[in-house]
Amino acid sequence: MTDPVITDPSLYRVVWENDRVRILEYLDAPGDATHLHTHPDSVIVRLSAFKRVIVSGGREVPLELDAGQVRWLDAQDHQSRNVGDTASHSIFIELKEACRSTSTRSSRRTIYSSTRRCLRTSPSHTLLLLASASHGLGKAGLSREYSHAVPLMIMDFI
Repeated sequence: MTDPVITDPSLYRVVWENDRVRILEYLDAPGDATHLHTHPDSVIVRLSAFKRVIVSGGREVPLELDAGQVRWLDAQDHQSRNVGDTASHSIFIELKEACRSTSTRSSRRTIYSSTRRCLRTSPSHTLLLLASASHGLGKAGLSREYSHAVPLMIMDFI
């Protein structure tokens, strides 16, 4: 596993981390490119629109997303290049915890991805909060109080 914070420290920074997730901020300029690196199963939150080329397994894939889009990212090795005319700003929520149990009958539910990583939730729902793009993350990153937080994703599992 090649950590993007190590391969590209000028583009990625750790915003927050615990034993289950790591949150990265990614910021680049037109023409910037990453080195080959690895992401575990992740959620990517686009804070700005972007146009880039992703290179993985010998394939080049053009990708264009609008600001505010949220996407699942299966674990992968890749490198990418900003081929647009504007800076690119994203948040990656990387899952660390491998699933320990296949049971969903407990008081917590388990959602599986194709690579057997998991996200544990309360029985009713999980609300993911991140700092509002309009207020920016600033140098302090995400606060424990989620000041100016907005819901980006609600998952119901009743």
